[in-house]
Amino acid sequence: MYVSPKADGLESVRGSEDLTIVVQPYKAPPPELYKTGVEVLLLEYERPLPNVKSTGQYWYARWAHQMAKECGVSPYDIVFHDRFRNITESAKHNVFVVKHGEIITSPDTTVLCGVTRKIVLEFVHSSGLSLVQRDPSFFLFMDADEIFVNTC
Repeated sequence: MYVSPKADGLESVRGSEDLTIVVQPYKAPPPELYKTGVEVLLLEYERPLPNVKSTGQYWYARWAHQMAKECGVSPYDIVFHDRFRNITESAKHNVFVVKHGEIITSPDTTVLCGVTRKIVLEFVHSSGLSLVQRDPSFFLFMDADEIFVNTC
């Protein structure tokens, strides 16, 4: 099950002026995307309260998707960077960059620290993999050996 704000253009199941909750079955990405990768749009945006799940970044990402569509581009997701061009997160995902066997992800102070992220970080630690929590630079993101995400 996946719960998302109404910014996805879905009809609310239950809602009010203050809160809208949408519940829908989770749809995994098609298997070929795990092999071919996806196109993303990079956009400057800094969450005012990074540790608070709110709909602000969804509306901003929805607007960006619409602008991209009008320009003939259809990105899989919007990846946010801060004013220093450090990658923070995407509209719906935490971002992990892998370079030379090291996993780099933003520190907990700059992103939403959801349950799934916590599980990924615990798995990385317990597996003995190298983990660094710092905002990956734009250049590192573009030169990554691989990038993976988890839902927020």
